[in-house]
Amino acid sequence: MYTYLSVVIPLLNEEKNLPILISRLIQTIKKDVKRSYEIIFIDDGSIDKTWALIGKFHKKNKNIKGISFFRNFGHQYALTAGINLAKGKLIYMLDGDLQHPPELLKKFIAKYKEGYEIIAGVRKQRDDPAALLKKTSSRFYCWIFNKLSKTGIVSGTSDFRLISRRVADLLIDLPEQDKFYRALLPWSGFKTFYFPYNSQPRVKGKSRFGFIKRFYLGIEGVISFSTKPLALSIYLGFFAAFLAFIYGLYALYEKLILGVTQSGFTSLVAIILFVGGVQLITLGIIGIYIGRITRQIKGRPEYLIRTTIGL
Repeated sequence: MYTYLSVVIPLLNEEKNLPILISRLIQTIKKDVKRSYEIIFIDDGSIDKTWALIGKFHKKNKNIKGISFFRNFGHQYALTAGINLAKGKLIYMLDGDLQHPPELLKKFIAKYKEGYEIIAGVRKQRDDPAALLKKTSSRFYCWIFNKLSKTGIVSGTSDFRLISRRVADLLIDLPEQDKFYRALLPWSGFKTFYFPYNSQPRVKGKSRFGFIKRFYLGIEGVISFSTKPLALSIYLGFFAAFLAFIYGLYALYEKLILGVTQSGFTSLVAIILFVGGVQLITLGIIGIYIGRITRQIKGRPEYLIRTTIGL
């Protein structure tokens, strides 16, 4: 049975923020939507009382539903689980740390009614002490991604968005694993509106999506949409060969013209380290691609659901 609105929210140890989020979200839906809805929380392996709270709120409001993973599978997989089980004509995605203002739902729906099928939030300002570093790294990553891929992503986008049922059905039908939604949605070609907003600081707790996880997600995103990193190894190989050739000419010049004979030990070590570094980079790039192919061929599920509430 379909409903008008599905709200999909991945959670990881958000017991302190969850009551505030639910209160603000339900108030927004009742005030601005006034249609049938469901709120699907995906507990991505929390070790606090997040899942118990979801069950408690479900008893008070049957529109609140939950999915619990056996372990932590990752933010993108949590989104996938929510999208797969959502029944809404519209699907509203946001994080559970309250950095994505739930009150923007009304404006997102207004853009949908204008004919847009994807409304993506774009951070224009961060109320965060580390804002400059995050903003700079985000812009740099988008620049790299857009250079390597035919699919462009807009700097400042995250997983704060509203999509139509048609977009959701396309995402569900895609056979690939390791979905990177920030690039998949622009790739789809659906009419998109980028909605600027001010990112809010976390109300309580600390972010568990640190630099390492962001870096890994970024690498996975590039690998998903481009084979150019494989070509990079070729360029590095030619560059190493070119440097070796130039150095060889220089050594001949010193010996034959200047009459200087070098011991060569330092230069030899430098060349070996350089070529070895190039080889390791090449092997690493190839290894990432092979790893993705292996995961796809194995056909293992993207996530494992321990239990559900209301679904």
